[in-house]
Amino acid sequence: MSRRVLIPTYYYPPYGTVGIFRISKFIKYLPEFGWEPYVVTVRPEFHEGSESVQQFEAVHNSVERTIRTDVPLNTISKGAKHVFNSEPLHKNLNYALWLPKLYRTCVQAVDDLDIDVVLSSGGPFLPLVVLPLLQQKTGTPYVVDLRDPWTTEFQNIDRSPNPIRKLLAETAEPRVLKNASSVITVTNILKQQYSSRYPSISSSIDVIYNGYDPEDHADTGNVTRSDSTFEIVYPGSWYSKKHAEPFFSALSSVGEKRDIKLSHYGRRKDWVETLIQKYNLEEIVEQNGYCSRSDVFSGIESADAGLVISRNNNAVSTKTFDFMGADTPILGVCEDSGELSSVLSHAEHEYTASKNDTVAIERMLSRIYNEKPSSLQMNVDKFNVEKQSKTLSRILDSCRI
Repeated sequence: MSRRVLIPTYYYPPYGTVGIFRISKFIKYLPEFGWEPYVVTVRPEFHEGSESVQQFEAVHNSVERTIRTDVPLNTISKGAKHVFNSEPLHKNLNYALWLPKLYRTCVQAVDDLDIDVVLSSGGPFLPLVVLPLLQQKTGTPYVVDLRDPWTTEFQNIDRSPNPIRKLLAETAEPRVLKNASSVITVTNILKQQYSSRYPSISSSIDVIYNGYDPEDHADTGNVTRSDSTFEIVYPGSWYSKKHAEPFFSALSSVGEKRDIKLSHYGRRKDWVETLIQKYNLEEIVEQNGYCSRSDVFSGIESADAGLVISRNNNAVSTKTFDFMGADTPILGVCEDSGELSSVLSHAEHEYTASKNDTVAIERMLSRIYNEKPSSLQMNVDKFNVEKQSKTLSRILDSCRI
């Protein structure tokens, strides 16, 4: 018998952020396990300032059951953006202005569609605050999927957090999580952090990593790797100069003696150009800018290695799983005891180095250049998003009243 899950999400194809891939893939595969997903989101015109549609053209939107709403008083957030010249303020105001409409729409959907469970993924986190209110009104259980840390984010950033944002998070998070039937995190370390913060719900916290969809790599065609140049690919945004500079320094040293190329797909940043010039990498680093998803996947499959630089010890970038899907060897520049290091330790040939240790990164680059592995040589089956959707289905089943 089919069950129904309601999924409130601000971002959804055709526009959004990289975070839409996780929820979109779950929506794609949940019907295989007897779940009918219904999505509540905003109309595309309210995604102003989000990533280009070109980045998400390959997202499989297999659900026609999508309820799109407006964002009331959207002119307020537009005015604030103009006055304060702040895109983050604009987005956060839009999230807040959407809450009343989101709540009313979800209440109506639960009643009209006979919804069994509500599933919502964050961030953005502000829309999650409607979940306990919705549960109180309708009695419908809900599951929270934390793609990123919420309050624990403030433990992992180098700068001082915005005090208002921190206060709102610390006020909302306990109520949202403690009333959830299940909480899902994307890493074991994040689960440990939340289990420590909320011992009463530790038994209801599960881990579902981000994953790869084999179908994303099915249409890339026959790609070949260069016999001469050793190509490293880095898709996505560079997080910070502090984390990237040790790698650029090591690449400069190793690249002087070896035929190595670094191909970047994503937004160009001024400080990256500065590092390229500082370390004389103009002939080594190729910046391709934004490309279609299919072009990025082709670049990943033709590369000799994929680069991941971790932001903090509890994060595993989604590009890690794109590399897994392509069976591309992975270079992990990360914390020695972090989640990325733990995940990559299962590869037969592990290529990791501390992200602040330039000498260790040089050794890692030299080693993979000399060994030239033809594949990742790692059992990545548990990161297949279709199988992860089966796990999610079991969690949703356990939450039904």
